[in-house]
Amino acid sequence: MLSHLNPKPILSKMPSLYIKGNILRKEDRGFEKALMDTLFNKLDPKRRPFCIITPHNVADIIATIRYAKSIGKTISVYSGGQSWSANHLRENNILINMGGFQHFQINKETLTAQVEPGVAGGYF
Repeated sequence: MLSHLNPKPILSKMPSLYIKGNILRKEDRGFEKALMDTLFNKLDPKRRPFCIITPHNVADIIATIRYAKSIGKTISVYSGGQSWSANHLRENNILINMGGFQHFQINKETLTAQVEPGVAGGYF
C-alpha cells in the first residue's frame, strides 16, 4: 500500500508524494504524538513540521527529498533516539523519521561496523 501526500489538493499542478512508508500531516491523527515521541524532555518547542515522513526503504527517502525540493521545502532528519533540544524540529519543513532503519552488522575480524541511523545504544 502506498502513502500519498499532496500539500494543496486544490492546486492540481502541485506534485504528489507516493511512498511505501508512512506520511503524517499536521492535521492527521497521531501527528502530535509522533512529534512529541521524538523529544526526550517532552517540552513542546512550538515548532511543527509540514509533515513527518517515516520511510520504509531508501527509495522512499529519495522520493521524499525530490518531493521536498519540488515544493520548496527544507528537510530535517530524526535518527530515532530522543532529542533534548529538538534540533530536528523546524517550522513547516519535512521531517524524515529514520527510526525504522535499525539494521547493524559488526565485523569482529576487521573491528568495523555498519550501523543504520535508527540503531540506539541499547542494541549493542
